[in-house]
Amino acid sequence: MKTLKLTKFVAAAALLTVLACCVAQADNFYFSFSNDPAGPGNVAGTVTGEVFGLPHNGTGPATDIQIFSYPTGLVLFGSYPPPVDVFLWTGGNMGENSYTVTNDVVTSGGFFLSGTNGVSDQLYLSSSCACLQFGLMLGTNFLNIGNNDTLYVWNDDGITPTGVIYTNTNGTVPEPTSLVLLGFGLIGLGGRLRKKSKG
Repeated sequence: MKTLKLTKFVAAAALLTVLACCVAQADNFYFSFSNDPAGPGNVAGTVTGEVFGLPHNGTGPATDIQIFSYPTGLVLFGSYPPPVDVFLWTGGNMGENSYTVTNDVVTSGGFFLSGTNGVSDQLYLSSSCACLQFGLMLGTNFLNIGNNDTLYVWNDDGITPTGVIYTNTNGTVPEPTSLVLLGFGLIGLGGRLRKKSKG
């Protein structure tokens, strides 16, 4: 009888471990970039936000991108109270959405969404688009929002201190080892309660 209980316990723990290890990890990254005064961008200031759901280690798409702040002079028409969820923008073309993350650092890849909301709202993050090249020519960081493509925060310095800076939020979810520990705890608690109810 004791052997059967032990077998069930080990089987349940093994199943939980397998399930937990199969859950993909995803990381979120804050981003910020500023206008290059030597380039074609005509609004000074900085854009900040967050990229969600990047692979913990590997290559894959963002599951969402939100803008937290942008220069006030950028918007001429409409209302864009932060956070602005870029994935809710309508129309347009998502031409790029792939990042590579190595050891909690975005090492390459980028995103762009253009021609949206009927006023050509656009966001580019370390994009390899065939855009106007200037500066370091390492990738386009660009925001045009609520102005019908007339005002821009813009640099072409890719993922660099003068381009876009990605910072891991340490919001990795879910973490398989935590799930395993939780599972063991629940199994142990279940066994303990069962013993008490019999005694």
